Amino acid sequence: MPVTVTVTGGTDTYTNAVITYVHSVGGLRRTFTSTTAGTSWIDTGWLASPAGSYTITATVTNSSGCSKSKTISVTAASTVGCCLALYPTTTTPLTCAAGSTGCAEVSYKMGNNTCLTSVRVDAMTVSWTDISGNKGAWQTARFNNVNIAAVGTWTTTLSATNPAAGTATKNNFSPGPQVPYTNPMSASNVTTVTYVFDKKAKQGQNRNIYTTNSYTFTLLDSLGTPSDIQTTCTFSNLTIE
Repeated sequence: MPVTVTVTGGTDTYTNAVITYVHSVGGLRRTFTSTTAGTSWIDTGWLASPAGSYTITATVTNSSGCSKSKTISVTAASTVGCCLALYPTTTTPLTCAAGSTGCAEVSYKMGNNTCLTSVRVDAMTVSWTDISGNKGAWQTARFNNVNIAAVGTWTTTLSATNPAAGTATKNNFSPGPQVPYTNPMSASNVTTVTYVFDKKAKQGQNRNIYTTNSYTFTLLDSLGTPSDIQTTCTFSNLTIE
């Protein structure tokens, strides 16, 4: 949560600013100090965590050593909106992963251009309708080509209906893949997600539909330490291109 301190109506030379964040129960949670001279300073490192009431105090000092402070009270919620987004944001198709014949592996790209800090993916749910008729069984998912099934297991289902319907859920990522904050997103700074099946997911014009692509993630602080802020977001339906 960015916090900006601005001097209004003053004519001095202002040499530094200090911002403190005091939680009503946990006490002092963060101190931001800038020694850059100016009339405006911004702290982008506050995670507003843990949730609850905060007193935020800004103190500005001029070149003569005189200081003046201003205090506000705010309330931090325990959740945030969805930090993750498809790249490009208008994406609806998945593509065959590199080296994948007939789309036994399908990929798409996502990034984090909303939260001002990295997030850690802790859980994931995927569901699909097997229009291809090949009834491919879920194997795993990869993030930037790293298999996240190395620790923990997937819970999967695959119906005997036609078309078949499948689900895959994993709640025990260890460690969870991280998606850094990057704004604007570009092809060079996003994360490639790959779904891996044991059979082709594409046959002629019959293309599987991925109806649930859901992630639960935790915000990390500037040192990579998990906060207590966790949110789930779900992408729209995806189809194979």
